[in-house]
Amino acid sequence: VIITDPEFIIKAFNHAAETFFGLPASHFIGTVLEEHINFRFRYTSKEEAMRVLFETGIWNGHIVVNREEGEEFIFHANVSLLYDERAKVSSIVFVNHNITEEEQQGRKLQSVRNKYEIVVESLSDGVMLIDDAGIVVASNSKARIILGMEDCDIKGASLANANWKAIKADGSPFPIDEYPAIVSLRTGEELNDVILGLNKPGGEMVWLSINSRPIFKDGTSVPDAVVASFKDITKEKTTKEQLFESELLFRSFMANSPTLGWIYDERGYLVYGNPLFIERVGLRNNSLGKHLHEISSPETAAM
Repeated sequence: VIITDPEFIIKAFNHAAETFFGLPASHFIGTVLEEHINFRFRYTSKEEAMRVLFETGIWNGHIVVNREEGEEFIFHANVSLLYDERAKVSSIVFVNHNITEEEQQGRKLQSVRNKYEIVVESLSDGVMLIDDAGIVVASNSKARIILGMEDCDIKGASLANANWKAIKADGSPFPIDEYPAIVSLRTGEELNDVILGLNKPGGEMVWLSINSRPIFKDGTSVPDAVVASFKDITKEKTTKEQLFESELLFRSFMANSPTLGWIYDERGYLVYGNPLFIERVGLRNNSLGKHLHEISSPETAAM
């Protein structure tokens, strides 16, 4: 706390001010404020601050103080006028709170947040943070792209909302209490590679492979939140299903074909033989994977 007269000549200097500047109050009392204390207004000019002070009787804001050794400190200042019995300004009171460390911590925290956001936004997987009530707190842009939703639609959404319309890999309904994030919140366990189909807002089906990780506060055994990461496996799933259908069709056709059919690879190993081929050549089903020299005469193998 520093008190001056209307001409900014220092009248009082409390112990905290003495400690900060490392000098006794007697060194400052009787001197002009700006002659002994190097400071500037942070977000406004001196003229504007003084105008507000003398018009309203009070000014609040930040000032930057430089000590003699060159260190810079940030203070939140509350400046007010005191009046005498004739309603004239008798004193100006400066009450200053050092917020330098708070500012530094704030900048560090913001830096960490910025780095976190850069990392999360650069991920190829969708990521959602879900609180202990099953409410989506945050998501990255990849999650919104995969789900075909805007941030305003995802943030605040409840996993218990039936509009998600999730299904299992076999096409059966996916119960809400079996969602990976819900299970992790309930049990505190991690889940990996859970397959879930979801209807996007436009009606298109997207297939997801989901991992969930519970988050615990220090010293607690009950999850406070869960992070769900997921990737779009729609193309992979569709391709796998098409391949399975093609292979099923091929095997069905060859099993009923009146001609012998077989396939061997470039190294001469038998990889397929239809039932008629196996029967006519006199092989057994366990002949698959063997070299032609093992299952036929040298003459036949050479052909």
